[in-house]
Amino acid sequence: MLQPITTTLREVQSKLKKVLPRDAVLVGHSLDNDLRALNLIHPHVIDTSLLYRREFGQRFKLKVLAETVLK
Repeated sequence: MLQPITTTLREVQSKLKKVLPRDAVLVGHSLDNDLRALNLIHPHVIDTSLLYRREFGQRFKLKVLAETVLK
């Protein structure tokens, strides 16, 4: 079971800014959701959900994308 969380969003943002250089490249899947939840903007992002799209712009689930690309 999770312990009560006392860390605030502001504290998380501050810690991330300290450990993440401005010129770092963030690589991940659907990072837009994570960055939006953190209320952060980062200038260098490679998002696999945007690189690989289905017809009509739909996003692949990470599991499907990994199975297809990482055969």
